[in-house]
Formats: sequence, structure tokens, C-alpha cells
Amino acid sequence: MLLFDLTLRVLEDIDTAKIKHVAQVLIHLSKPSKQLDNDFRSREINDSANALSAHFNRIRQNALCLATKNSWHIQFSLPTTLPLVSIVIPTKDNKFLLQQCLTSILNKTDYTNYEILIVDNGSVQDITLDYLLTLKSESRIRVIRDSYAFNYSALNNSAVALAKGELVAFVNDDVEVSSPNWLSDMVAHALRPGVGAVGARLWYPDMKLQHAGIVLAGGVARHVHKFLPAGESGFNDRAVLTQNFSAITGACMVVKKSLFESVGGFNEIELAIGFNDVDFCLRLLEAGYRNVWTPQAELFHHESATRGQDDAPDKQRRAEKEYRFMRERWGEKMEIDPAYNPNLTSGHDDFSLAWPPRVDTI
Repeated sequence: MLLFDLTLRVLEDIDTAKIKHVAQVLIHLSKPSKQLDNDFRSREINDSANALSAHFNRIRQNALCLATKNSWHIQFSLPTTLPLVSIVIPTKDNKFLLQQCLTSILNKTDYTNYEILIVDNGSVQDITLDYLLTLKSESRIRVIRDSYAFNYSALNNSAVALAKGELVAFVNDDVEVSSPNWLSDMVAHALRPGVGAVGARLWYPDMKLQHAGIVLAGGVARHVHKFLPAGESGFNDRAVLTQNFSAITGACMVVKKSLFESVGGFNEIELAIGFNDVDFCLRLLEAGYRNVWTPQAELFHHESATRGQDDAPDKQRRAEKEYRFMRERWGEKMEIDPAYNPNLTSGHDDFSLAWPPRVDTI
């Protein structure tokens, strides 16, 4: 625990850009007996809370240490005056999904200062058009009409240009709010110094994980802990702990509007549909920011219900082009992810060991 306290003190006086990841295994420790391990962890958790509280006092950061099963959740405080958040939702002829999404946001979200920008990408179904008309009575909802060919990046970029909020929350119309604090928690992280994009924990309707962070592996990127059942904590508890990732999904992402614009927004030329969220997150990293995934913000995601699968020939050609762009633009970073150990697999989502090995032995 002395080492943990020392680490926190060092972090207070060092540029985080100088912190590097040593991927090689340098030492092996024998595993203590189960009883000793339980006793040690109990003392360790209590001591870590004291060290964390002292750390936040020293840096004058308002935060609470809340106990979890095997660790602590740090709840960062929101400012007294809540900044306006613009929730951007692209949609097309998805009346029932959109209604489910909006109803969950309006009825469950405990964060009070937000507006909703619905970007209608040329809906033609009467049931959808009629529903969009009914939304005019909602004072905090605006409907923007954009009938150009589907371009996820362009739809979101155009909405951000019209957004009034200090922060922007990108939300797919196939997402449904689960935890009332989802936006409060994500905004609290997004307002922290040095933080870029913030991602949420997304569940499939059957309560298996859909998104718990993205690592640079498997060609371009992979979701980790995908399909992990609810109640399981994953590899080293990484499915339940707030942490940095190289990228997080744009299906539910919060970022400061000024920061989004400063790095150029989503790439609507080379990445109209795929990998635009990963590319955006990597540009944030390149600019010196860190991306955060928080398991406290929980939503359901009916994945790809918005646009279907990339199985048609033209969609496959587009996906291959986007893949090649990512490899050419970010090739080196695709091989070494600072938030993922290269001794782990690049072909699966479960943090299993790589075989054959991906790195040379020392």
C-alpha cells in the first residue's frame, strides 16, 4: 500500500505523457493462501481508500470513494451550475427504436440540463414522420432534417455545429437508458482536466456485455469482454472498474464540444460509417488527452439495429476501404495499445494469452 500511496504522489507532480507502459513480465509472485489473500485484500482496500482520499485532498479535487466488491469507485463531483449537454441522435425510419430511446432519456435521466438534437436522415415512413411532428411540443427537443446519403460522421458533425451545449453526448437511436445517473457520471468525467471522450457500459437486452471499452487489436479494434454475463467482473476486474482505453464506442459517447471541434470532429471523408469513433479517439490521444470508460453509466444497446449489417457487396467494399485507411493512418498504434498488454490475444475479446506470442521474450 505504501507503493500505491507513492504512485499517487508521483502522479501529482509528473506529466502523464511521461508515463510509459512496460509490457514485459518482469517478476513472478507466489500466490498466498486463500485466507491470507482475503485478509490482505480487506486491509488493502481500506488502506487504498485512505490513500485516495488524501490524494484528492492534495489536488483539491471533489470526489467520493465508494466501496465496490473488490475495489473503489471514484465519484467525481459535478459543478453547482450544470453545463448544458447536447444529446445528438441520428435516425431514419426507426420510430419504435427512437421512441424507446427518447422515452428512456426523458423519464430516467437524473441530469437535468440537456437538449436533444434528433438528426433525421431522410425518413419517409408516415409512422416516423408523424412521430417526429409530435416531438415539436417537447421544448428540449429539436429535429434537424438531413436527407443526404447516410454518413454517420457528417450527420453528427452537422448536429454539433448547431448544438448549444458545452458538452455533446452522441447516442444511437437503438440505445436505451438503464441507469438514471448515466449522463451525470459521464459528464463528471468529461469535465476532468485532460479527459477526452467518455464511454459507457452497454448491455445487450439479454444482459450480456456489448461495450466495455475498445482495444487496438484484431486488425484495427476490438470490444473487450464482449458477451460477458452480468454479475461477472472480467479479467482483473476490468469489466467493473473505471479506466482509460485507447477508444470507446460512439454509440454512447460524451465529450466537450470545444474539444470535439478542436481535433476536427468525426472523419466524414474516409470514415463515413465505420471506425469513425476509434479514429476520433486516437486523435484525442494524439492531442494529449485520455479516453475514459465508466461502468457506472449503463445503457442497453440494440446493436446495429440502426443501419443493419455490412454484408452487401457495396457495404463490404466500403468497410474494406475504411479498414485500409485505419491501417495506413494508425498502423503503428494498431500494434501497440498502451491500455492493453501485447502478451494478450489480438483475436478474442476475453483477455486470454496470445498464442503464438505477439512479443519477443526478454
